[in-house]
This record gives sequence, structure tokens and C-alpha cells, in this order.
Amino acid sequence: MLSQLVALGVIAYLPGAVIFRAPFAERERRAALGAEERAFWGIFISLALSSTVALGLAAAEQYTFERLLAVNLAVSVLVTLLARGRLRLGAEAPRPKLTGLAPLVLIALGCWLYFPTSEYIIGGKDPGVYVNEGIQIAQRGALVTHDAQVESLPPNSRDLFISRRDNEAYYGIRFMGYFVTDPSAGTVVAQFPHLYPVWIAIGYGVDGLTGARRVVGVWSLLGVLALYFLGRRAVGALPAFAGSLLLTVHVAQVWFSRYPNSELVLQAMLLAALLAFARSHVDEDHFFGPVAATLLGLALFVRLPAVLAWAAVGGAFLSGVYVGRRPLIGFVAPAVIWIGFATWYFVTILAPYAEQPIGFVRNLRTIHLVALGASGAAIVALLTAARSAPVRVQVRRLLPVAIATVVVLAAAYAYFLRAPGGRLAVHDAFALRTYAAFYLSPYGLVAALIGFVLLVRRSFWQNPALILTVSAFALFFFYKIRVVPEHFWMARRFLPVILPASTMLIATAAFWGLETNWPRAPRARLRLAARAFIGVAFIGLLGQQYVAASHPVLSHVEYAGVIPKLEELAEQFDDEDLVIVESRAASDLHVLALPLAYIYARNVFVLSESRPDKLAFLEYLTWARTQYREIYFLGGGGTDLLSPSLAVTPVGSDRFQVPEYASTLNAYPGAVGRKEFDFGIYRFGGDLETTGSFTLDLGRMDDLHVVDFHAKERSDSDVTFRWSRDESRIVILNTSPDVRTLTIWMDDAGRPANVIPARAAVYLDEVLLGDVNVTTGFQPYVFTIPPDLAASLAERQGTADLTLLSTTWTPSEVLGGSDSRELGVRVDRVEIQ
Repeated sequence: MLSQLVALGVIAYLPGAVIFRAPFAERERRAALGAEERAFWGIFISLALSSTVALGLAAAEQYTFERLLAVNLAVSVLVTLLARGRLRLGAEAPRPKLTGLAPLVLIALGCWLYFPTSEYIIGGKDPGVYVNEGIQIAQRGALVTHDAQVESLPPNSRDLFISRRDNEAYYGIRFMGYFVTDPSAGTVVAQFPHLYPVWIAIGYGVDGLTGARRVVGVWSLLGVLALYFLGRRAVGALPAFAGSLLLTVHVAQVWFSRYPNSELVLQAMLLAALLAFARSHVDEDHFFGPVAATLLGLALFVRLPAVLAWAAVGGAFLSGVYVGRRPLIGFVAPAVIWIGFATWYFVTILAPYAEQPIGFVRNLRTIHLVALGASGAAIVALLTAARSAPVRVQVRRLLPVAIATVVVLAAAYAYFLRAPGGRLAVHDAFALRTYAAFYLSPYGLVAALIGFVLLVRRSFWQNPALILTVSAFALFFFYKIRVVPEHFWMARRFLPVILPASTMLIATAAFWGLETNWPRAPRARLRLAARAFIGVAFIGLLGQQYVAASHPVLSHVEYAGVIPKLEELAEQFDDEDLVIVESRAASDLHVLALPLAYIYARNVFVLSESRPDKLAFLEYLTWARTQYREIYFLGGGGTDLLSPSLAVTPVGSDRFQVPEYASTLNAYPGAVGRKEFDFGIYRFGGDLETTGSFTLDLGRMDDLHVVDFHAKERSDSDVTFRWSRDESRIVILNTSPDVRTLTIWMDDAGRPANVIPARAAVYLDEVLLGDVNVTTGFQPYVFTIPPDLAASLAERQGTADLTLLSTTWTPSEVLGGSDSRELGVRVDRVEIQ
């Protein structure tokens, strides 16, 4: 525990505090900041340094946790030596005040709300990709994974396991979210920028998988603190604290603080960067110029939408000429370096990720290009006209009015008039309405717009970067935010800037004008007290709504229990074994394959298709037996892999469930569902079955024989079975020419009277054997196999299909509830004799 605390101090505070206290760049100016903000900058400068060092080491394929600690310690010692030990701030540094309790309250509240974090380490979606990407960096020390499994694949076997894509940026897909860029070299790169995964790697170094999971909650706390300090400078301590409280308890902030995502890292980075830029560009504290440029530069390695903040900061720089501000070399020089590094990074390391935004630019229509050209010409004209004193006066007066007017009119249009049509999708057209209804409340949106107008009117020239960034993100994302009304987790693009800005602006409207001295006149005191009461009541009512929406989430841990289950599964294989997992088309088992390979270091491949080329697969197995001790298959049903020459031995099976929050459309989810994993483990090899009869007990180690059935189940009377779909298949092999009967035990499970009766047509090798009505209770249904068909099946070198065509019904449509499966009949057992 002590070593972990020391490591955290070296990573997240020591170097930043030393740099902040060093006697250069007019130390007395930053020393005059409040004690709590000085501590905040000690943390954030350390985080910026640790991020830069870790990214650099990983880009050079040299990252280790110990090297990061060593570099941070070396920087701390070097700065201390250069400062000759003069790190005391002196009398100009104010002592802690009562207002210093505000950040502590926010931290305490966040620690209660944001932990424990989810156990989302499985693949399939963005969160698992982030976590596995970070642990890969921790284990292998590089941004790009050199995957020995991919490298070892014979060229003629690659299509079995790598989903090919007709794409210039990459060869194919290893796992969902992982691109193979060069199969011969085994180079694999994950889908997303690396700064959040780098911090997962750092968390992994501090406290293993637990530390990796907690990273997102820590960054969420940092985002709340960054909003408080940014808001305190822009709108005052009271609105900043109230807005930060609203953000802290907001359901989206709470959910994503427990759920791996990079938006909350971007939130903290951008808000801190805007504060540093304001301290540098407006307050003229040159120390913060490089800090602002570094934080903005690092934001590019979190999510590409950070370019909007760069554009807004550029606009703030340009608008500064109208109030006599000039660009500072302390910001411009590091900004150029960061932009150059980011360009190289996206062109080389993360080319697959950059392909989509590049395509977006290429697909801009003429109207977009005309608008961009007009905007560029307007900027040039305004800069040229800035030489005229009368023009500068008019721009200083009119620009804030224009920005406020554009934002308000755009919001009114988006809320009241915008409708889907043509290329405009429903979720894009209604994005602002969805955001207001489910995340802010309509009157919260009105208050935020009022707060925005008040802030722009009073202090645009003191907060140009903040105001332009909020405007840019709102205009861009509410144009194409893709806010799908599937809550909470599908809509998170508003998290970095729009949501924190909304809560701060709501508090600004609620407490506007209260940051003044207490008046002496009784009536003035009464008016001020009444305004304060109204503001507190409004924030209280809105906060109560946010707390109520967040409350069900607090007792939930997404996928709790999946980690020990994965550990148990990984222990069944060793370093010399190969595990082949059925394809994404067959089941969700591929989500277990990713952590098995990239967290628990097992040799794992996922089949590209549910019906792979059997000859190519047999050739691969022949080669693989020379490389691995044992070769296993992990499946839940749906893979057509068997052949008469392939011996498969059942090893075991498992079935478990983990909690997964429900996903509802146009409503907050109100219940926790269960995600089920049901699979069998098989070993390739053993004795081949002799030709004869065929018996299959469905629901029990049947995974390699069933295709397009539902998952295994067990009835109340302890009978194992599977539900069929409208068309389901059973793979048959190694039967005798003497077989004459096919018997299937089926049951309709008591279909409701108002649905079509259960009826099943049975085909063997595309030959119709019969068509029967299926009744309630498992009963044997016997079909005659013609002699010529039996002989044909026995002579065949491959497998045959037993196909079941069933009439189906959907429980959710008839009985209500959440079971949306199309159900045919229940099948218990199949025998061919």
C-alpha cells in the first residue's frame, strides 16, 4: 500500500508541484493563486508530464511502469537542482481559505458516486477495447502490438481468423476494434487513440487490473475539479461550485465514471487546458502558455474531436488582436510541436482511426466548402480591418452579440423546427431535444442558454476560448451528434464539453449577480436574498432530478463477476495451447477471446465465419499440431466445423451470467438484465467415431453440431433442450448405410392459443422426410430414412444437414415482456438408427 501511494505521488503530484514552484516565469504571479488551485496545477502538470513521457516511451516501444517513475523522478530532481532548492513560494502565496473546502466536497462526493467501476474487460464494444489496449501497453510496452499469433499464421490460413477488409489503411480485423496492419509482421493496432489506454497501463502498474479499472473514475473527478476552477475564474465561486455539483451527480457523469470511456479524460484535459489558456492569454501569466499548449496537444491523443477546441483557441488568439493581445511564443512554439507529433501519429500509427475523419473531409459537399471558404475570407477580412481603431471598437461591441445570437437562434431552430429528411437522420434532427429531455431537462436548457448569453455579454473578452469552445462543440455536435435515444451509454459525445458547460451555465443563470458585496440598504438586501433563494431552489430542484436519475446506477457494477470467470477459463489452458473461438456470427463468445489473448496472454484465434472452409481448416490444424501442445475449441453453437476426418473430444462446459444494465429506447432504463455465456470446451484430437448410428442430446455438449438454434436451456423437469428458429440445422456425420429411422424429441412448450400452432418440416440432406404438428410435452417424432439416402450419407466424405423448418412466434409481441426471440419448437434429442 505504501509503495502504491509513493508511486501515485511520483506520477500525479511531485514533478508538477516542483515545476510549479520553480523560480522562473514570474513565479509570484502563479504563487498568488489560491492554495487549492495551486494544488490543482501541481496535479495537472504532473499528469501532463506523465502522459507525455508514457506516450513517448510507448511510441518508442520502451514503456514500463518503472521507467515512467524513473523519468518523473529525474525531472523532479533536475528542476530542483536548477532551482537551487528555492521551491518555497513565500509570502505572496495566500494560505488556504474556507473556499478551499469546495474542491474537497466535490472529491468526497465523487469518490462516493464514481466507485466501484465496472468489470468491463470483455471485447465487442469500445469499453473493452480501451481496457485491453491499455493492458497491452503495460505488458508489451508499445502502442502497436506485435502479435506473435498473427505473425505465425501461414498465409493460406489467414482468412480463417482475420476478417479481411477492402481497405488501404489496414489488412483486416483481429478482434472487434483491433486492426491488423501487416499480417506478415504481426502488427496489430487498436481502434482508438492511446492516451486513455496509456493511463489504463499506468493504473495497471499501480494496482493491477483493479487500478486499470479505476482510472476512468479518477479522470472523472479531475474533470469535475477542472470545471470548478475554470468556472470560478469565469463566473465566480458560487456558480462554479453549484455547476460542478450538478455535474458530479448527473446520471451521465456517474454512469460513465464507472464505465470505460475516453470522453471523461477529454473532459478533464480540455477544461484544464482552457483554464491554462485563460491564465496565459488573458491574465498574461506566461508560465501557463506551454501548459495550455501541452494539455491541448495531449487532448488530440484522447479523441480527435479535440480539434474543435484547437479551432476555438485559434479563434480566441485571432480575436485577441481587437483588445491588444498578441500571440505568445510560449504557447505557439509547443503548440506547433504537438500538432506535428499528432499529425505523424495519426498518419502512421493510427491510420485506420484517421481514415473516417479524412473521409468526412473528402465527402464535404459544395455548400460546406463554400461556407468554409467564406469563413476563412471573413477571418482574413476581420484581421485586416483590425488595423482601424473604429473597426476594433465595433468588433469588440458586436462580436459577443453575434456569437450569442447565433447560438440562441441555432438552439431554437434545433429544438422547435429541425425535422428529419433526406440525409438528416432522426437521431441527428432531434439531438438537442433528446439531450434536453433526457439529460438536462427543457428548463435546464433554457437556463443554460440564459447563462450563456449573460456570460458572453459580461465577459466574452475575458473568456474567449471558453465561450468559443462551448459554441463550437454545441454547433458541431448538435448538427451531427448521433444522439440515439438509447440511454445512457450510447450518447456520450456531449460529455467532454457540452454537459459540463451546461451545468456551469445553469448555475450562472441561477446565481447571476450574487458575487457582490452584501448591500447596506434593507430593500437591496431583501432583493438579493430573494434572488439567492430562487437560485438555490432552482438548482436544488434540478439537482434532485439528476440525483433521482443517478440513484439506480449507484448499486450496479456492469459485468460484475466476469473477471473471476475469465480467470477460471484462462487457467484451463497454458502457454503451449491454442484456443479457437467460434465466430462473431455464431455467438457472443468472441468477447471472451479478446481478454483471454490480450490480458491473460493465452494463444487465441476467433474464426472469421461460422462456416469456415473445412479443407483449409483441416490444413491449418495439421500445421498447428506442430506448434502447439493441444488445440481447443470454444463454442456455444452455430459453427459448422465438423468433418468425418476430424476427431473432437468434449472437455467441459460452463454457463454463467453477469449483470448488464437494460437498454431502452426513448426512456431511461429501469432494470438490470443478465448477459449469459453458455459454452462448451472441446479438444481437437482423440479417436474417430466408427460409422454407425448418430445420437445428439441437445443442450448438453452439442455446440459443434447445432447451427441457428437458440441457447441451451433446461426445463423444470430437468430436460436439456434448445429452441429452434424458423430454420435450424443439425450437423450429421459418420452414419451407417443401414440406418432407417430418424427420431426427434420435440415440444411446443404450450403455445398460446392466439398464435399459429407449432408445425415442423424435417429435411435430411435436403430430402423431405416429413411434416408434423408438434404438441405440448416432449414426444418422439419418428421419420423414415429411404435406403438410397442412407447409403448416400454413409459414402459421403463430408457432413450432412438435418434441417428443421418451424412455425415461430415471439413472446414479447404476444405476452409482453423482454423476450424478443423468434421461437419454433423445443428440441431435446435426435437419434438416427
